[in-house]
Amino acid sequence: MFDSLDDLINEPQLLSVLEHDHQEMFELLIEHIHSIPDFILKIKSCLTSNDHSSLQMLTHSIRGESLSFGLTALCEEFKKLEYQSEKLKIEEINEILKQVSSLSS
Repeated sequence: MFDSLDDLINEPQLLSVLEHDHQEMFELLIEHIHSIPDFILKIKSCLTSNDHSSLQMLTHSIRGESLSFGLTALCEEFKKLEYQSEKLKIEEINEILKQVSSLSS
């Protein structure tokens, strides 16, 4: 689906976010990207434990953070994940997680 992180970034939006404090925002962006595998593990844990409220909270949170950094394509994947989490569509959730995992590894 995505060949690299470059495919995920909305460059004009990202530059707009970074214009205020380049170094700090860049560090936050890198931290966010590196946190994606942890989010995936937490989401899988919620699925395993049937913790639907935490599942929905996590998917909403990561979608919003991704959008804030201009990662619009990634945000779209997390938007799908959030929707499927609300519907408790486990197979679809797992498929999205696979796609996002392959990108972040």
